Amino acid sequence: MSTATPRRRRLRLVPPEHALVPGGATGRKASAVAALGFVAALASSPGQSYWLSLFVDDMIAGTGMGRTGFSAVYAGATVFSAAMVLVVGGAFDRRGPATTWLAIALGLAAGSLLMSVAAGALVALVALGMLRAFGQGSFPLVGTLLVARTFASWRGRALAVSHLGSTLAAAALPPVAAGLLAAFGWRASLQVTAVAVLVAILPIALVVRWATAGTAGPRTPVARTQRPRFAARVAARARRFPWRGGGGTLLVVLCAAPLISTAAVFHAVSLLDGSGVTRAGAAGALSLLAVSGALGAVFGGTLVDRAGVRASLVTMSALLTVSMGLLLVSVPVTALAAFAVLGLASGVNATGSGAAWARTFGLERLGELQGVGDAARIAAAAVGPLPLAIALGATGAYAAGLAGLGVLALFCAVLSVRWHPVR
Repeated sequence: MSTATPRRRRLRLVPPEHALVPGGATGRKASAVAALGFVAALASSPGQSYWLSLFVDDMIAGTGMGRTGFSAVYAGATVFSAAMVLVVGGAFDRRGPATTWLAIALGLAAGSLLMSVAAGALVALVALGMLRAFGQGSFPLVGTLLVARTFASWRGRALAVSHLGSTLAAAALPPVAAGLLAAFGWRASLQVTAVAVLVAILPIALVVRWATAGTAGPRTPVARTQRPRFAARVAARARRFPWRGGGGTLLVVLCAAPLISTAAVFHAVSLLDGSGVTRAGAAGALSLLAVSGALGAVFGGTLVDRAGVRASLVTMSALLTVSMGLLLVSVPVTALAAFAVLGLASGVNATGSGAAWARTFGLERLGELQGVGDAARIAAAAVGPLPLAIALGATGAYAAGLAGLGVLALFCAVLSVRWHPVR
């Protein structure tokens, strides 16, 4: 009697047809799209806080601004990036992904070059606005849109792969920035960054064109007549947004994670010091946040694929509530645990926010809806540090601010449970 040898399962590099959107990229092109999402997350680094934070002190001295003034400029640049993703989302729908990728890479390189010669508040505002808009805002959006319009049943898992690009960048690139600063100074380092974007990132637009050629993704012909002004387009987009179809609730819930996580990260050293954690321990907590964020992204991708968007929203909101509760206990062990839980919530949000709009409202106008969602999340992150700063100034402690953020997270959990989108 012969016994059959069990076949070993091999790693599947080419997704099956059932995992993909009909009419979209297939086979190796679909695999390339997942890789492009990963690369887009890496490419956003010159506009991300984990990269720019190492340049802040030199930028303050070089531009002649005070820390408060520079912080205000940075916040204004972040708000501008939120508005910019609205434009990029629409451009993706009209012009296509390859042209959009090319324009973003050029804008990011130009922002780096402009910041390298900044000598005052106005130039710094414009340059930081470009870095934040094309880096922190636009590249992650394009990566998300590429994946969301290619993958169907595997959308969450493919978005988790994309998010790992951010995790790798956050872990590996700050030492690179420190090395550049030590070797060349901050201005030359930004110029090197611009050259790297032009040499390594811009040509990838050709890969984007190949991977998306012949696909039936959403695209609207560009009218030859004069287009409405930006304010009019934003107003029209707001009227078209499905506020009563579940979009409003989805927008609120997805904004909670970036608001709360940015608040905790921005005040991490001071916040953890109040719990008896040293500065070195705070750095460890931030590393723990990045690692747990990667785990949360993988878990969140699987969750949204198998259990749906609502399960992802409820889980994320519950994790945010727990993290704020742990920080309120104010002892070292619970403070570190709070950052680990917060990282899980942020990871679930990263993949959930990428899949939620496509799964809820389909692929029609996906660029527009995803752009609105990402713009709102960036705006939430921009104002995130304020609640804890106000609480500290008013009471001398963070407890009231943490409690308020915890209530917000709990409110979002209730909204998520009651969420019933109408298409």
